Amino acid sequence: MKYPFSEGDDYYTIEDGQVVWSCWDDVSEELYTPDIRYFATEQEAQKELIKMKRIFNLLNVLKMCCEDGKNGDWDCSSEEGKESFGDMIVVLEIIENELKQKQNGEMFLNKG
Repeated sequence: MKYPFSEGDDYYTIEDGQVVWSCWDDVSEELYTPDIRYFATEQEAQKELIKMKRIFNLLNVLKMCCEDGKNGDWDCSSEEGKESFGDMIVVLEIIENELKQKQNGEMFLNKG
């Protein structure tokens, strides 16, 4: 199997909303999975973490807006409009769960 690093290389991952440093070794090879993103520098990992936080912020705002719309606070008081907002919430939750699984992390925001 081809690994992203060689023994002794420093690398970084994002775990539970934090950038974590490690040194590649035989244990790293045993635990390796292509589902986890590995970064060669701390700066790359920090950039990705910031991007993830922004995505989660956006998802949180969209979910709140969709809930407002579903409740008739927006111009979607018809049943069809409320149904569309409900569908959007489901899609946003699917995206959120996929992002969380990809990074094996936790939500960065309170769900409110």
